Amino acid sequence: MSKRRSDEPPVKPAAPTPAESEADVEITAPALPYSVPLLHQRWRHGVQAALLVPLPIYLVFINLPDPGAGPSRPAAVPGYGFWVLVLTCALGLLFGARAVFRMVRSFLRAPGTIVIRDSELLLPPHLDAAAPVSVRPAELRHSYYLRRALPTTASGPVLVIESTHGVFQYPRDWFADEADQRRVALAVKRLLPEQP
Repeated sequence: MSKRRSDEPPVKPAAPTPAESEADVEITAPALPYSVPLLHQRWRHGVQAALLVPLPIYLVFINLPDPGAGPSRPAAVPGYGFWVLVLTCALGLLFGARAVFRMVRSFLRAPGTIVIRDSELLLPPHLDAAAPVSVRPAELRHSYYLRRALPTTASGPVLVIESTHGVFQYPRDWFADEADQRRVALAVKRLLPEQP
């Protein structure tokens, strides 16, 4: 056993980093009734709209052929390449228009809320659904996460709840934090009927 010298400072145990402490926290199933409000992603739609609306217009404009300019201004994208650029930019504009539409819709409609009770679940079919779908625990089929096979526009994991009323998908972006998504998953698993 080694003794500490009197001139050495005492050794403090290392404090856990925020990432370690969040990962080590075990999430338990919440007490019922339990409700989680979903969140809009206005900032994401705003960034997409800010990039995908003016940028394609600018790219097409600076690459327009100018027959009167002569050799002083050659086309940056000559021949068929210009039309490929126009089609690509038109596709970018469509995605930008979709982002503008979603951002405007997020201001007009409030996001839904997942409500879990012993006798029923109120599940919104999409983020800003006007009315949630009422599902009894006996109508539940499965509850699981999709982590890998996701489209590029969705961030994982995606909580999937299957019932006789349809399939409900809730991406991680719709929750305030990952713990809310995990609590919903645990509460739904607790209500699932026993599988034969």
